[in-house]
Amino acid sequence: MKESASVYDTNGQQRLSDYLESSDLLEFTQQVTEDGRTISKFLSFTFPIPQFDPLACLEMLSDTKNDFSFYWEKPNQQLALSAGGALSVLRNSDGSNRFQAIAKQVNDMEQHSSSYSAIEHSLSGIHFLGGFSFFDNVTSPWWKTFGTESLTVPKWLLIRDGKLGLLTISLKNKSEDNQSSILKKLEQQLQRFQQLFHIDTEFPEFTYGSQAIDEKKESDNLDHARSEWTNIVEDAKKLINKKKFNKIVLAREVISETASPVSPTRILNTLRDQYPSCYIFLVKNKEGKAFLGSSPERLVSFKKNYLLTDSLAGSVSRGKTATEDIHLEKFLLNSSKNRREHQYVTSSIEKNLLPFIRKIERADRPDVKKLKNVQHLYTPLRAWLKKDTKWFSILEQLHPTPAVGGHPRDEAVSYIKKLENFDRGWYAGPVGWFNLNGGGEFAVAIRSSLIDGNCVRAYAGCGIVEDSDPQAEWEETNLKLMPILSALETNEGRQAE
Repeated sequence: MKESASVYDTNGQQRLSDYLESSDLLEFTQQVTEDGRTISKFLSFTFPIPQFDPLACLEMLSDTKNDFSFYWEKPNQQLALSAGGALSVLRNSDGSNRFQAIAKQVNDMEQHSSSYSAIEHSLSGIHFLGGFSFFDNVTSPWWKTFGTESLTVPKWLLIRDGKLGLLTISLKNKSEDNQSSILKKLEQQLQRFQQLFHIDTEFPEFTYGSQAIDEKKESDNLDHARSEWTNIVEDAKKLINKKKFNKIVLAREVISETASPVSPTRILNTLRDQYPSCYIFLVKNKEGKAFLGSSPERLVSFKKNYLLTDSLAGSVSRGKTATEDIHLEKFLLNSSKNRREHQYVTSSIEKNLLPFIRKIERADRPDVKKLKNVQHLYTPLRAWLKKDTKWFSILEQLHPTPAVGGHPRDEAVSYIKKLENFDRGWYAGPVGWFNLNGGGEFAVAIRSSLIDGNCVRAYAGCGIVEDSDPQAEWEETNLKLMPILSALETNEGRQAE
């Protein structure tokens, strides 16, 4: 639907409330409140808005600790989403058949939703935001509130897509509502954002305490932690020699404490500046726990009739000089251990996609993806979907990839819990978003952390194969822990300035 009313005041500033004068919107609200209430239990309204930083929006609107909030950004692609408030939360009670159970709930909500948009855009309308745990169950108390999956339809969603801004307000269409009450609710929300976008002279004061890290990481005795890691790597290699699997991905949990509660949005701001080619994400639940990270690994991006996914496995550090960096890149490309690990992932992804695709394209040899502190072997894949393919089926089939589970997948994953000494929770699970227009994107939630007040649980893992060296793998996990832990230290440094 196209907007007919003027949305600018005499100074050229946009007046969001003027959208309420649109004849298209008035016709829409009349229809859904008079004729379609039994069908349209959920309503969404999308409007173009001025350029605004979605992370700043999230920071200024997160006025309560106990509320849902979400953030997603791929800085080098100029796409960012921020959202708050929970209009509806989709969850499965026991974790069994969770992808299919959530799919049914999504379908039911789609049948009972109506959307208005003042602009034709693939990112308009209702979005579902959240993720899934790595395993089909969670055991530790700090992950219980997240559950094995959670997808939330937010009350507000702000999107920056290149130079375009979009605002979506979602409401429940209650039995007592009429056109006037729906418009009144919508007007209140638009006025809220109108004030937010015009903060030229007034800026809220943020006060944060020190976020210095106490050196209490995973154990008071670092030597004990390293020794424990060596033991589980050696145990995994013994299982490989017994032909239980070819590769297994093992992870570490590093627990840090700060002097005062951590601000998730400050961490995100640091991560997006330092890792612009990664997926920067945040899922904060109503209990105030925040799961965030900067993942270099895309699980899958959905378009109308095709998908994009990545094979990312095999790692080495960045060089301190340009020459050293090139030598490390050549080492990575020629390393039989890393090439073998990467091939496990690539071939597994192709095999898992076969039931759903008509055609797949990828390069014959991997490229190298360089991040600030580490470089990976990287192969992007593009696949054209068969008709009526459901994205939940693909998500279920792809997760977990051998890059975070192992190869063969089922055999390797069955041993992870036996070897690791912590609950992965949402670490290395799918996290992201999708909408009812057929679009969506999920990353693998690695380089991630669970923040609860001043307690930070950071996670990182690496692939173990028959010739893995425990000390080298320990150092690799340290590299992968760096984004989160250095972001905490960076924010402490800024606070001291």
